[in-house]
Amino acid sequence: MTVDNLPEFTRYRDEGCEAAPSCLACPFSRCLEEAPRARQKAATAARARDIAALYRQGMSTAEIARTCSRSIRTVQRLLKLDRDAEAVCHSEEASATEESGGGTSAPSPGSSHTFGMT
Repeated sequence: MTVDNLPEFTRYRDEGCEAAPSCLACPFSRCLEEAPRARQKAATAARARDIAALYRQGMSTAEIARTCSRSIRTVQRLLKLDRDAEAVCHSEEASATEESGGGTSAPSPGSSHTFGMT
């Protein structure tokens, strides 16, 4: 007969994944191994950040599309995804500031970015 140990008495190896060397050092709030399509979402978010960086450097959507071998519509979609993610980050920062009693303050001129579709 085998004894089934309680989780508290079981040794787990923290081997991490491609995102971090260990689970405790992972930058994600949910594990990529457990969340549905998490790897795909993380890759898309990274691609959106890269494309947004090119756009902020002055490249047009058509130039980015040619450079990255994507359609213009995909570039536009990824720029919107990055904008939306940036807006969520700013709103979370604002609510955290309000909760801590820091009051509200206007965002700094360079803190947010807007994209015009070209």
